[in-house]
Amino acid sequence: MSTYLMKTLIHRNLLKKSNGKLVAPGEFWDIVAITAADEKQELAYNQQLSEKLKRKELPLGVQYHVFVDPAGAKIGNGGSTLCALQCLEKLYGDKWNSFTILLIHSDEWKKKVSESYVITIERLEDDLKIKEKEPTELRNIFG
Repeated sequence: MSTYLMKTLIHRNLLKKSNGKLVAPGEFWDIVAITAADEKQELAYNQQLSEKLKRKELPLGVQYHVFVDPAGAKIGNGGSTLCALQCLEKLYGDKWNSFTILLIHSDEWKKKVSESYVITIERLEDDLKIKEKEPTELRNIFG
């Protein structure tokens, strides 16, 4: 999927019909999860999400989470994905794998170049498939 198409889909979901409105199941992602490189970045993202929700700049009725990567050696997007999935499983039990989840990565390297990667997790038949999309900028999603 091209970056342009990805941005178009995200903007359509976020800006056109959902901001500040309660979304029905299937209209938007059930969960939006953002990974953070450290606690400082986690705090900043949580503050930004809180402010945007207060100003009704994000869809309502969606669960927003920020998950910090474990301290120590950098684990990359693959490790961040696994950690985020473990956190979701702890929060939601087996129920989490029936949700449509938008997972946005933001690690130390990407913080410097202002990029984040988006992964959508979809339930397809009996398998949980993870599709890594082309890079998109976080500010284009929550800007």
